[in-house]
Amino acid sequence: MSGILIGDYHVFEPFASGSVGTVHYVTHTVTGKPYALKRIKRRHYHDERAIQNEIEILRTISHAHACRVVEVFTQRFDGPDIR
Repeated sequence: MSGILIGDYHVFEPFASGSVGTVHYVTHTVTGKPYALKRIKRRHYHDERAIQNEIEILRTISHAHACRVVEVFTQRFDGPDIR
């Protein structure tokens, strides 16, 4: 399986994008389970608290048609663009 490796995930082409980031299809390297990865562009936030607020809001969402937060991590990415 191809894809750029970020953390424990193989990251593939984005399937959605917005003003602050993109959402990619990913698979976990060990389990092979599919997930969605939301990559947030930190420069769009004025402070760290704004990012933490979004994460906390996303953690509270529980709906059949919405993704739930499974993992949150921060990583500086200097590799090739995965747009």
